[in-house]
Amino acid sequence: MGDHADYHLRFEAPLKGDTVGIGEAISHWTRVCTAPGRVAGDGADAVQAARSRNGQIATLILPENMAWDAAEGHATAPPPPPLHHPSAQEVAAAACALRQPGAVLLIDLCSRDMDIEWTLRALSDELGEAGLEADDFVERDLPSLPEGALTLAKVGEAMAALMPENVVLVDEGVSSSAHLAPGLRRALGHDVMTITGGSIGCGLPLGVGAAVACPDRKVVVLEGHGSGMYTLQSLWTMAREGLDVTTVVFANRGDQILRDELAAVGVTEVGRNAVRMFDVVEPTLDWVALAKGHGVEGVQVTDMAGFNAAFAGAMAQKGPRLIEVVC
Repeated sequence: MGDHADYHLRFEAPLKGDTVGIGEAISHWTRVCTAPGRVAGDGADAVQAARSRNGQIATLILPENMAWDAAEGHATAPPPPPLHHPSAQEVAAAACALRQPGAVLLIDLCSRDMDIEWTLRALSDELGEAGLEADDFVERDLPSLPEGALTLAKVGEAMAALMPENVVLVDEGVSSSAHLAPGLRRALGHDVMTITGGSIGCGLPLGVGAAVACPDRKVVVLEGHGSGMYTLQSLWTMAREGLDVTTVVFANRGDQILRDELAAVGVTEVGRNAVRMFDVVEPTLDWVALAKGHGVEGVQVTDMAGFNAAFAGAMAQKGPRLIEVVC
């Protein structure tokens, strides 16, 4: 992360920001480089920190003069420290619990920053053969392609029928997601990434990150009509980097989640100004044009035949695509 030259910071320039505060808010490791001679060593430490604990975010803040003041030598990042893993007693206790009827595996035994592979192997060794029978498996139940008028429930079924295995599904459909879920449960095995808090706008950049991290996997983003506008520029990044991301925008012409929240507190009738605050019309957003303007091929669909063709085509090709579902 860049910053003003260190000798300029004391002048409180208008563009000065709290870079340390930002770094510490989003990172596991943050450091300010205080001298040109430390750039190489600090950089190596940042790389080591980023590789530690199964991967984490490291932010090194470099004042501008670190780029032009004289520096010395180079540095190689040391290997990350060994990962921690649970004790043999903890593994044995977890195995004992898993042998009980109806037991499921939870993450308390091993957090994401520990040695997950070692833990799973140790647990497997402790449990031995599972002794599974036919009744322990669920038969594949892919839905048929629905036809006729477009509904969100049908869209979920169509996606489940057409998605290949191992898709990364990013869900920021917000108010649309609940209608899609029953169908998507019947899809082939896939990973799901969802919004973690009450804020919106993470869907498109999350899709970018997933595609960069897993270039061999298809990424599908379920995006709300209003929330997608927060980080629209992510489409340009998808196009520039040729990322294999299919974005499905649910164009209900407003921030439906805000309407739902208003109804939840008992407000059933509102005035014209409140309605206009929740609607995304006058003018109506044209997501196909917005996608094209950012270099992404887009199509608008209004019935199931159109959606089935568009989504099947996106799954069969690599590269960014956008489907605007008018709902």
